[in-house]
Amino acid sequence: GACFGTTFANLFFLVFPELKPPRNTDKYVPRVFGYKLHKTWYDRSMKASKEEQERYQRQQKELQQRKIMMQRQQQQLQHQQKQKQSQSNSQSNQQSMSNQNKNNN
Repeated sequence: GACFGTTFANLFFLVFPELKPPRNTDKYVPRVFGYKLHKTWYDRSMKASKEEQERYQRQQKELQQRKIMMQRQQQQLQHQQKQKQSQSNSQSNQQSMSNQNKNNN
C-alpha cells in the first residue's frame, strides 16, 4: 500500500478484471433496531424538527418578554421608592421649618 498509495485497487482490477466483484444491486433500506422505516419517515422527522425549533424560538421570545417586563417592574418600584423618599424628606423638612418658626416666636 505504501508504494502504490490509493491507486493500487484501480491498477489491480485493471490487470485482473476477472477478480472484480459484481456491482451491488441492493438498495439501502433504512432501519431502526432491525425494523424498516415507513416511507414518510423523513418528512415526519423534518416536520417534527421544524415544530420543535419553532417551539424553542417561541419559548425564547416569551422568556425575553418576561425579562423585559421584570426589568420594567423593577424600574417602576425603584421610581416609586424614590418618590416616597422625596415626599418623606420634604415632609420632614417642612416639620423642621415649622418647629424652627415656633421656637423663634
